[in-house]
Amino acid sequence: MGAALAAACARVEQPAATGDQTESLQAFDRALLAQVKKGKLEDNYEMLEELGSGSFGVVSRARDIRTKAVSMATYVAVKTIPKKKISDPKTVKDEFNVLRQLDHAHICKAYECYEDRRHIYLVMDICAGGTLLESLCVQQRFPEPDAAKIMRQTLSALSYLHQANFIFRDLKTENIMFAKPVQDGEVGNIKLIDFGLCCPFRPGAKITRAAGTPYSVAPELVTAPVQYDQRCDSWSAGVVMFIILSGQYPFSGKTKEELLHKIRKEPVSFKSARWKKITKEGTDGADLVGLGSEWPCLYKGGQCILAQISYNRPPVDATAGEPAPSQNRLLNGSVGSEDLGIHNFMVQIRDLQTHEPLPGVQVGDIGPKIGYNNQDNGFCRFSHVRIPRTNMAMRHATLDRRGQYSSRKERRAASYSAMTKVRVEIAMGSGHVLSKACAIAIRYSAVRHQGFTGNGDSSEMCVLDYTMQQQRVLPLLATAYAFHF
Repeated sequence: MGAALAAACARVEQPAATGDQTESLQAFDRALLAQVKKGKLEDNYEMLEELGSGSFGVVSRARDIRTKAVSMATYVAVKTIPKKKISDPKTVKDEFNVLRQLDHAHICKAYECYEDRRHIYLVMDICAGGTLLESLCVQQRFPEPDAAKIMRQTLSALSYLHQANFIFRDLKTENIMFAKPVQDGEVGNIKLIDFGLCCPFRPGAKITRAAGTPYSVAPELVTAPVQYDQRCDSWSAGVVMFIILSGQYPFSGKTKEELLHKIRKEPVSFKSARWKKITKEGTDGADLVGLGSEWPCLYKGGQCILAQISYNRPPVDATAGEPAPSQNRLLNGSVGSEDLGIHNFMVQIRDLQTHEPLPGVQVGDIGPKIGYNNQDNGFCRFSHVRIPRTNMAMRHATLDRRGQYSSRKERRAASYSAMTKVRVEIAMGSGHVLSKACAIAIRYSAVRHQGFTGNGDSSEMCVLDYTMQQQRVLPLLATAYAFHF
């Protein structure tokens, strides 16, 4: 498998190094120009050096001559596609029409489309760092922190596409580019490119026409009858993560038919020597992103989107005085339209390095604090958050990779028994706390004032405000009396 990746690298042409080419100062909102233009490309752009080439054309750096009055010029990438190399020019325009609707930090933005007798020109964001495959050819694989950063950005872009009701269908290392060259091992921003196979979809509907690249295609696209949805992108994301962690393809074959057969029938193996150097978090990450997993566990009440992952272990002092990054939550699980009921989940709610809430998680003062009953734990809301099935903390039910849910007969009885036990323990704990309030409440319930101020004032010093006594102490006293007397 490593040889196959090396062979792919041998066919990659390295882009020429460029100078200061990623300036972001713009004279106007370029998103307003996302349209098919009728004029000539050279009227608006000065073509500069070539950045790279492929089977469908050449990508060059260009300068927008409409920004000459601006102190810093705007540079873009122009993809020149000869019409003789494509069977239907409409497919290129369809790709542009998809890109013009998208606006995300990790998706290559398309601005304009020009056409003459021989060529079609796409004006896009400039990505000077080369493709992910080209970087793999140089360094073979990425360290786990860098892999996590790449995958977080990739999954964020896929999540945006799925929310916009698009399926990418061709996620692979060749279609992920770095905005800037990787320097000193520092991984920057990535962008998805090549939306030729991207297509719209209706939530809940299935697509029956296969598309994609053999080594990264999901099994449901090569299994008759072909029926798939946006989850095929999750599988491809798992393939990408497998490659950048190990430098190998998850499946290989001497022929296309052999490769597709293995994708359909064989499980992904993490037993090679290269995976022995990768932590369990990295292996689990590649497995849970998409390889063989359909992300069946979904928090109730939200559109299915991909989670952003991070599996770096923070240093011990990074968590000192900070809230826990994960929580044990009772949530309503579902697979598709099937309601699985309330289950226990271990949920990561904060980034392990920054302790900032993860996307879709709204945290409000999590943690015990003084309140009406000393058990006020704030709130934690989830919006469009998804978790892997392995985070379901269940003893009496299982959920396999394909989303098949099975439960033992005694699950409900065990659940009710555990629920009753927990509630009894909560009541006893509350009673113990409330009993301590009895002494204070009884001592001061009848004596509102005690002692003098000593400044000649004949009025007594207020020891306990009666309003607070009514709102806090007396209800606690009544509850404690009910538990203990």
